[in-house]
Amino acid sequence: MSILFQHALDLAWSDGRLSKRGAILLENFQEILELSDSQRSVVEEKHHLQVIPHLIPRGHGSGASTLDQWMTSLMDLDDELPRYLISMGRQSLETGISKQAWIEGFTAAERMKCEFEFARGVWEPEFEVEILVWPEVLDPVAKSLGLLLEEE
Repeated sequence: MSILFQHALDLAWSDGRLSKRGAILLENFQEILELSDSQRSVVEEKHHLQVIPHLIPRGHGSGASTLDQWMTSLMDLDDELPRYLISMGRQSLETGISKQAWIEGFTAAERMKCEFEFARGVWEPEFEVEILVWPEVLDPVAKSLGLLLEEE
């Protein structure tokens, strides 16, 4: 599952409604992540079963603005992203990484074209890694790796 696309869905639906702009942003993000329609449908089905029933329709789809800001911040990391993912990989190794966390973290890194860097942080303990504080935009990845508690 794509933890990044899952987070995008959470943001887009955050006020209980999905706007047209939110739907367009999700389409664009699907293309950025190179998710197939079938991969996207798996993520959306899980989201709809777990999250949507608990939402109270109350908004006007204003989550699109939050989603847009998050996507922009993620894309703005550009050259710094590999350094953060190496660091997150190493930190997850030091705290203990599960098979599921490895899969989710690697898949997210792969979608961001940084899978080598993430894997290096996890699997090359002799490689010297600078431990960094990641930007908030990477919190969904940190949560999947067990580096951030759900309520933080």
